[in-house]
Amino acid sequence: SEAHGYDHRLSYRLLLYSDAIYCRPRDVLRWDCPVCDALPAFAPLGLAGNVSEAVLALVGYDAALGAVVVSFRGTVLGGGIPDARGTEPTSWGFDPGRGTVRRSSVRRYDSMRAALHPLVARAVAVAHPSAPVYLTGHSLGAGQSLIAAADLPAAFPRAAFSVFAFAPYRQSDE
Repeated sequence: SEAHGYDHRLSYRLLLYSDAIYCRPRDVLRWDCPVCDALPAFAPLGLAGNVSEAVLALVGYDAALGAVVVSFRGTVLGGGIPDARGTEPTSWGFDPGRGTVRRSSVRRYDSMRAALHPLVARAVAVAHPSAPVYLTGHSLGAGQSLIAAADLPAAFPRAAFSVFAFAPYRQSDE
């Protein structure tokens, strides 16, 4: 693959992380699940989440990639997460006039942000301050990874962030 081109192996590896976060949290922390077996070079550092907002993120270090991986879990509820009040757009995390995101998406991300930042800091310290940081997820998790991409680089300016969002739900009506 080229330096900034599509890399199928990397994409597939990060897709597996997007799958692993759906396993039971205690199994994910022990890195002991069927999907986990396919990624033996990964060392989980912790989980950040909020039960009432149905969000969860896994943070760890993948020695095979020499990178930090942050995987956000997608929707696990049968009927999705209805939130009629949260559809209004906000410019949180973006320069005014450059984009908006639904308030409910920001609220969900904010509900785990205080726990997420220290885990990412620890993972970056394990890796290297300029190591790649891959943000990934599926559906709701993909949307959360996009919001994290607007938030985390300011806190970790030396890290190189990349997003691999698989089937992200719509973040805004714009």
